[in-house]
Parts: sequence; structure tokens; C-alpha cells
Amino acid sequence: MMTKSKSKLPPADAWAERNIADWNVTTFRVYLYDRHRELYGLEYVGAVKRDCGMISGMIKQHDKATVKAFIDECFRQYKPMTQYPTLNFYFMKTYMSERVLPKVLLAQKAEQLLGDDIPIEKTEHSENIDELKGWF
Repeated sequence: MMTKSKSKLPPADAWAERNIADWNVTTFRVYLYDRHRELYGLEYVGAVKRDCGMISGMIKQHDKATVKAFIDECFRQYKPMTQYPTLNFYFMKTYMSERVLPKVLLAQKAEQLLGDDIPIEKTEHSENIDELKGWF
């Protein structure tokens, strides 16, 4: 009796080879490490258990694409300072999420609406879509 074999995923630390839907906490952690080295030329400094717990919680609250977009936008917005020369997930979630996450969510919503060719009506509660697109 033949059974269908499930295709084998690339290793969890091979984020560039995985579809975002297949990422897990390890994939996000390695992505953070790689982006950190790329942007700052330094090794990532953060508490692994704490970061993993925070990433896991954010994945449960939002989807994986949102978590990656949040990380990318935090890296894009962060300006290193003498006191805080680098960035880690704890800092992103604790000090940047109130400012960055709503913009990421609104941009995703705008992309969904524009991608589906649904006409957007201006209401007293709607955001200016051009302004949202301009944030990124």
C-alpha cells in the first residue's frame, strides 16, 4: 500500500528557502539574526527564550506574514543611537509595536482592498489610501 509522502521542508533556519507560511519561531529568530548582521555588521544581542516567546505570541495573535512585515518595518524605521546601537525583537515589540504594527495592519488591509479591485469609498472612518501607501 503506497502512502503519499509529504514534501520535505527546507531546514527551519533556511528562511530564504521557505514560504512564509512554513516559517516557525526558529525561522523568525534566524531571520532576525541575519538581518541584524546585514544592517549593523554585528551579532544579534537578545535573550533567545524571551524573543522566542514574544515571537510565538505574536504569531498566535497575527499571521506570519504580518509578523515578518512588522520586523521588516521596525528595521526600516529604526535609527541607531549611541545608547541603543542595534535592535532586537524585545525592543521592537515593547517600544515600537504601538507605532509600527497599526501601520503594517492598515497597509495590509489597503493592499487586500486594492488587490481585490474592490472600490474604496471615502467615509468618516476610512484612512486616505494614498497616505497609507506612502508610509511604505
